[in-house]
Amino acid sequence: MIPASLFPCSLTGILEPVQRFRSGRESACSINGCGSRSVPSSSTNDFTGFEVEPNARVLLNITHNQSVWTAVSRAVRTPALTEEGLQLNSVVIPPGGPGNPTPLPAMVSVFGSNQFKSEDMLAYEVGYRMQVTSNLSADIATFYNNYTHLRSAEPGTPFVEVDPTPIHLIVPLTADNKMSGGTYGTELYADWRLCRMETVRLLQLSEDEHSEKRR
Repeated sequence: MIPASLFPCSLTGILEPVQRFRSGRESACSINGCGSRSVPSSSTNDFTGFEVEPNARVLLNITHNQSVWTAVSRAVRTPALTEEGLQLNSVVIPPGGPGNPTPLPAMVSVFGSNQFKSEDMLAYEVGYRMQVTSNLSADIATFYNNYTHLRSAEPGTPFVEVDPTPIHLIVPLTADNKMSGGTYGTELYADWRLCRMETVRLLQLSEDEHSEKRR
C-alpha cells in the first residue's frame, strides 16, 4: 500500500500516484452513463513510417452506483536515432584469456540496425467501480500488457579492424527485436473527497512480469 497522510480540509495535496494508463481508465470509469468508445490514433516517423495506436473502451452501468468497464489499447516505442546508427564500444577483452583465446585483443561493440522495428504493446484492462457514498468511490482493475518486438542485442561474426591501432578483433552485437514479454496484475484504487478543497487518493498495485526471447 502506498502511504498517505491526512490533512483535513487544507490545501495540501495528499497523494498523486504514478500514472499507468490512468487517464484512459478514469475516462472509461465514469458513473454517468453507459457506452463504448473507440479512439483512433496514428503517427508517422522517419524510422518505421506510419504507426497506428488505437484504443477502445466499453462501459456498462449495472446499477445506479456500480459499473464495469473494459479497455484495449495499442502503443509503440519508435526507434531512437542511436538504435539505427549507433556503434558503442562496450568492453575490451585481453588476448589469450578464457573469454578471448585469440592472439588479438577483442572489443565488444554494439551496433544499431536500419532493420530495427518499433516496440509494440497491447494493453488489456477490466475493472469494476462502486460509488460507495457521494464522496467516496472505490474500484478494482486487472490488467495485462503484452510486449512484442522488444530490443535485443544479437551476436554477429567477429572481424578484424586495423583502425584505430593496434590491430584488434571486433565482436559485434547488433540491435534487433527478438525479445517479448508481459506485465500483469491487479490495482485497487479509492477516492475520498473530504471536502470541496481536499481529496485523499489511495492506490495499491500488485504487478508481475515475464519475458522470453524469440529464436
